[in-house]
Amino acid sequence: MLIIMKDLLQEKYYEFVSTSRKFVNKWVGSVNDTSMDNFISDVKEADSYRFLNSYEWFEPETYPYTKNLIFENKNPLKGLLLFTLCCWMDMQMNYKIVWSRLLEQTDRWVNNPQDCQIPRGSFPATTPNIVKL
Repeated sequence: MLIIMKDLLQEKYYEFVSTSRKFVNKWVGSVNDTSMDNFISDVKEADSYRFLNSYEWFEPETYPYTKNLIFENKNPLKGLLLFTLCCWMDMQMNYKIVWSRLLEQTDRWVNNPQDCQIPRGSFPATTPNIVKL
């Protein structure tokens, strides 16, 4: 069962990657004033593919963490908080690290901020912004 699930997740992820690659190949260097409407239409289509199907979130290295701590969190507000906090770090670091190891660290910190170090990426403003949330 686990092997089938992993293969399914990889298949969904690679389908998303393939769609993204086609989009990039079509538009790199060819966006101009006359093609802007078509470009925006393709951006919307790619974005809906990403978010409606959630293939991006099925990457095998990060899926177990995001599934457990964000999408299926028993406390939806906490799941949203973890997502928001990790978005700060995602802008500055490798997303595979953010949406796995740092997501776990963030969960521990939210559960017990007095006993855990503030999770952070390499961006100096991460700590003050995370603490504000």
